[in-house]
Amino acid sequence: MDGKRILDICKKCGARCCKTGSADLTKKEVDRIRGSMPDLKFVKLRNNHYWIETGNDGICKCLKKDNSCKIYNLRPNFCRCWPVFLKLKKNREEYWLANCALAKELGKKDIEKMKLICEKMPRDLFRNYWGSANLSKKAENELKKELENFKGKTI
Repeated sequence: MDGKRILDICKKCGARCCKTGSADLTKKEVDRIRGSMPDLKFVKLRNNHYWIETGNDGICKCLKKDNSCKIYNLRPNFCRCWPVFLKLKKNREEYWLANCALAKELGKKDIEKMKLICEKMPRDLFRNYWGSANLSKKAENELKKELENFKGKTI
């Protein structure tokens, strides 16, 4: 599926995923984005794990009013593979397809391509570090509740 079609679907959905916190990024992705948007702030969570700073509302600072992304062509891999997500279980990994408007439009080839993007990403990016985010407790609870709305299926 081409980028314009993906963007159109996300805009119609209201970019719900971008309103549930920031994407997870590597240092290399931070450096690439910072080169084009030097005013964008990042939060270091772990050694090679960053978030784009959000406000207390948890909305990604790259989201525009029309629900498009300011950095769409530079977006991190975490955004490129959405709505495919890697769930880390105790002794295994499983891919998960979030229940969102885009998931309903993806073909098998699209999903496989997104899985390949996930495979190349550091596993630490798939762990949640809520305590490291600069969110109020209320915003954190609201975001966790919103993420529950994305309950999908194992693929």
